[in-house]
Formats: sequence, C-alpha cells, structure tokens
Amino acid sequence: MSEQLIGVVPPTICAPREYIKPSEIFETGCRVSLDWQGMAGSAAFWEVGAVIAGAERNRAQELVGLMASTGEQLAVALAAHNEVTAWRTYRLQADTDPADEMSMRGMVETQAYFVLAASHSLVNTTLRALAFAPELRTQLKRVYPPFSAEREDWASMNPGLSERLGRLADQDSRTEIGSLVEPVKRLSESKELAELLALRNANFHQWRPQSHGIQGVPHISLWKRQDKSMQISIGSDDQSSSGSTAELEAVLVNEAMIKLIDEMRNLKTTMPRAIGAIGGPRFK
Repeated sequence: MSEQLIGVVPPTICAPREYIKPSEIFETGCRVSLDWQGMAGSAAFWEVGAVIAGAERNRAQELVGLMASTGEQLAVALAAHNEVTAWRTYRLQADTDPADEMSMRGMVETQAYFVLAASHSLVNTTLRALAFAPELRTQLKRVYPPFSAEREDWASMNPGLSERLGRLADQDSRTEIGSLVEPVKRLSESKELAELLALRNANFHQWRPQSHGIQGVPHISLWKRQDKSMQISIGSDDQSSSGSTAELEAVLVNEAMIKLIDEMRNLKTTMPRAIGAIGGPRFK
C-alpha cells in the first residue's frame, strides 16, 4: 500500500505575486465594474429626478446604491479571478503540490461566491427598477419598500423567477419592460449559471470533495459484494479525484463570470432609457 497524504493546511491561499498578470476577462470586467460602481456619484441626481417624475422618495437612491454595490461584488470576483489565473500559470511551471491545489481551489470558490452574489444582486436591481411602477409591483406581489431588510424583499436568481419576469414582460406593451427583464432572464436561464449553482450547492451545502492529491473519501460505497457476502477494504489506495478539481472549477466559474459581465453591461446600457418609461427619472 502506497503512502497517501491525508491532510494539508496551507499557510496562505494567495498565489505568488510575480505570476499575477491581468487577463482579457479582467480588463473587460474592470470596465463594467467601474461603470456600475460609478453610479454612486449619481445617487442624489437620480433621486431628485425620480421624485420630480412622481416616484416615491428613496426608490432611486436604493436602485443606484444597489447597482454600485453590485459593481463592487464583481470587482472582488475579478480580483479572485486574477489570483486563480496566477495559480494556473505558476502550477504549469512548478511540481504539483496538494497545498497549491487546495489554495487555488479556495480562490476559485471565493470567485464563485462573488459571481453568484453579483448575479443575485442583478436580479434585485431589476426588481427595484420594475418597482417604480405601482402596477408592476401589484403583478410582482411585492411592494419592495426602499431600504427593506426583510428576507422576502430580496430575491435569489432562479429559473422560476425568470419565468415570472418573462411573463410580466410579455403581458406589458412597453418595450422598456422587456429590455429591463431580458439581461437577468438570459443569465438565470444560462447553462453557465446552472453549473455554477450546482457547484456551489455541492461545495457549500453538501459533501464537498477533498482536493486532488489528498487521499479523501470516495463518493461511492467502500463495500463490495463478493459472492454472498459484503466486503470492505481497509487501507485502500488513493481515493482522491483523478484530476485537478481546482482547474475544472476555475473554467466553470470563469464561464459564468463572463456571462455575468455581459448581462451587467447590457442592463447598465438599458437602464437610463427604460427607467423613465416606468416612473423613474427621465434622461434626455
């Protein structure tokens, strides 16, 4: 029986500094993130414009604040992506080390967390934009009061909500409603987000597989049928995954982040024109 590594505690999960070189994904994402964060400087302007248009006080402030916050969530995801990219570059030139695998995977999961957080925020940004119209609030069956801390006023991205928003857009004659709904609908129905949600569910809520290079315990029974009896092997060989878990997860998370960046850009382009059509500030 060969010796197996059964555990690792890395001293840090940061990649070596000299291997961090911003990728094209990072550069594109930066522009979108800064565009969304930059909304913060327009909060008072949007709020005054919305009240003049007849909207309730604080609706525009909350909408703008949520957009700026979403931009920051994307920024953290991008920073984690840089760390992951550095780990990938470093590991191509270095001997395989289970501690490096574990550390890279930790960064991938940090990136995944903030990609999903920004995705959920995209849903809530859309809902708060739609909430400028009283008739849409009635159809949504939520008032969405500004600054609410109630759990029911904050939605998670899921196909069911996407279908509801799609029906709402189909029933409304205003093209602006569809333009607000489509970005979040495309993201929530994408295979990229479905795969990311499945990964997060496994890693955060279920039995998270241990990293490649560590013995671990398999996700299949150790018992084997032998004739009329059941047998279990003691001191079996390596039970870890057959390849780099971190590498597979990095590809998946990047694909979801690219999709998120695209739809954030689409919603930001749409928002100033569409918001005026449903009771928000009007921009010429």
